[in-house]
Amino acid sequence: MKHWKIVKLAAVGFILLVVVAKVNFSELPTLSLEVIRAILLVQPLVVITLAALAVRLLILAESPFKNLLFFVKAVILSVGLNFFLPARMSELLKPVYLNKKVETGFSRLMASTVIDRTVDILLLTVVSMISFIYFFAFSIYATIVSVSLLIAGIILVTRCDDLLAGLLSKYLSPRLGAYFHNFVTQMKESLRFTLFLKAFGVGAVAWAMGFILVFSFLHIAGSLPVDFCDALLVYIFVILGAAIPALPGGLGTFEGAAVLALSQIGFDFQEALVLAVGLHIAQVLLGFIGAMVILVTEKIGIYGVISQIRQTRTVGGLHEEN
Repeated sequence: MKHWKIVKLAAVGFILLVVVAKVNFSELPTLSLEVIRAILLVQPLVVITLAALAVRLLILAESPFKNLLFFVKAVILSVGLNFFLPARMSELLKPVYLNKKVETGFSRLMASTVIDRTVDILLLTVVSMISFIYFFAFSIYATIVSVSLLIAGIILVTRCDDLLAGLLSKYLSPRLGAYFHNFVTQMKESLRFTLFLKAFGVGAVAWAMGFILVFSFLHIAGSLPVDFCDALLVYIFVILGAAIPALPGGLGTFEGAAVLALSQIGFDFQEALVLAVGLHIAQVLLGFIGAMVILVTEKIGIYGVISQIRQTRTVGGLHEEN
């Protein structure tokens, strides 16, 4: 047991060294006391946001409420380790971690994770299009087309799963086809209207907390007054910037999008850069610390991911866990 704790501490230490090696501290803007104060004051909003995201995933997985703490930890791991994994690959940590902690099957957890991200995409699409219409006179027809295509894609996958699974089995791999069929079956169960509506509502709460966080941070740390529309513009830009699959954790793209939005509402470049860095720290600080604590206190590693993938390969190529 002592050896295992030493290994975990060494792993966490290595992660921290990677963080230090990645960041050129000499080129970072100096954070003022107001920015540091804002980072600390908005952390309760981060807690509420993480809790809401965990509740949403728990609803989609139809897991008992007694498992909420495990879902909270899964969300924290995903957020905290997103800094090291590109293209939101840290989302895969949720089903892998939860499969070891709750009785819900791995396929259902994977499907719930995908639906969880789909809810975010829908929320992002709706809020972004409304914002673009308001700020940039974006065409209402483009909004309708974008949302319609997204919904049509979801319907196509759920209605034609047998055909798509057959094509995958025939031209790629029978195992892949079997897994896809099982996955879509679980996803369709999660897409029940009432269940999806609850998840959408809880997701809206999480997004509202995220917006309040941005508004509060700018109000505390910024030198210029910021109104509702200004904060909304910054919020949408940083979400879009963080969603770009470039560097892990949206590093760089988040700050670039934030600086662009802040410059639009009157901040000079230097202050906009400081606020952008501070806002990013405010959003990821708690998740990063929480993920490090979980890594030290629980048995989580790459071996768990590999073994989980192996466990899914049995009858028909992939194991169906219920």
